[in-house]
Amino acid sequence: PGMVFASQRTALVVAAVMAVVCVLAVSASERTGYVVPAHSFEPPLHVGGDGRLANFFHGGAAVVTENFVRLTPAEESKQGSLWNSRPITTRDWEIELQFRIHGPRSPGADGLALFITSEPLSGGPAYGSNQRFRGVAIVMDTFDNNGKRDNPRIQAVYNPDGQGIYDMGSDGELLEIGSCISYFRNLPHPAILRIRYVAETLSVTMNLRKGTGSFINCLSVPDIKIP
Repeated sequence: PGMVFASQRTALVVAAVMAVVCVLAVSASERTGYVVPAHSFEPPLHVGGDGRLANFFHGGAAVVTENFVRLTPAEESKQGSLWNSRPITTRDWEIELQFRIHGPRSPGADGLALFITSEPLSGGPAYGSNQRFRGVAIVMDTFDNNGKRDNPRIQAVYNPDGQGIYDMGSDGELLEIGSCISYFRNLPHPAILRIRYVAETLSVTMNLRKGTGSFINCLSVPDIKIP
């Protein structure tokens, strides 16, 4: 599978910024791991003469700087994405993402998603990516499209054969396999999201407190086969 980050701004103002992405190959038995540099980055970012980050390519409104990757600016109707160009070859892995989603108005825009897919995605209406993806997505959803008053939240969606459609109007509820409320928007510091896939179990934890190792369990789903 491959990894992509995408963000979409459709009506109100939001800025989505990522500072650190750390991907580890992990051991299910020993609960240990090592960083995979080809899938990871942290400041200071080494930006080439073409404005690109090594092993990644960005599109839409995304901008790579020495200190962070900004997927979307605080402007209306913007989309941005960042793709990792290397496939994930390890069976078990963990992704740690430090990010900020912020803006001067409330409610927020649509949000930010991290896709683990079998092939690269083109731009589209699902957080700046294709609605028909094959794999898993972890969504930081900041707009209540379906009117259920359950935002902001973290959502896991699963589309193993690519036949399902992530419908923004219903907040992707037909593909959802788990979610939790999380107040990550407009924090004065980055939030930390940890996604772990071990022995075909997908789990997500969240840390909203600066300078602590206090991670809160969000969801854990067994029997997930990522293509």
